[in-house]
Amino acid sequence: MECDICEKLKKKENVVYEDDKLIAVLGTAVAGHILVIPKKHVKKFSELGKGEAAQIMKTATMLSTIIFEVLQLHGTNIIANTSKPHLYLEIVPRKMDDNLDLLWERNPLPEEQLSEIQKNIKDKTDLIGVKKPEAKVEEKPKEEIKEKEGIINYFLKQLQRIP
Repeated sequence: MECDICEKLKKKENVVYEDDKLIAVLGTAVAGHILVIPKKHVKKFSELGKGEAAQIMKTATMLSTIIFEVLQLHGTNIIANTSKPHLYLEIVPRKMDDNLDLLWERNPLPEEQLSEIQKNIKDKTDLIGVKKPEAKVEEKPKEEIKEKEGIINYFLKQLQRIP
């Protein structure tokens, strides 16, 4: 038995975008709600191939911008939904006072566990935004331009006249 997300992929109803890796369809939560669904049946981002997660996020971001402008929104939320057996992203249009409740029950952690998690994540993020060092280019010494005996170098004369 296939999941309901796979069924949406097969039906191809209300498609707003499609490429070889994903499909984006209109959802039903609010006007402009979009589901961005990888065609590959996965439950987690880590199951996607190289570059597929980036492609899905880039597409969701672009679609978010498009609906922001087309529907004249105040904002959008992009939410990764892993509660079903098929990963997908939801783009939820937002307007001032739309009364959408995206709150979930919080599960506070003890301070020691929070500190340990922070440390482990921070240790892995040190290279974010770090640029690779550029290769050094060896510069050759500049040749001095000299006048040859008996030949007038008008280029040098012009340079000497510049204040």
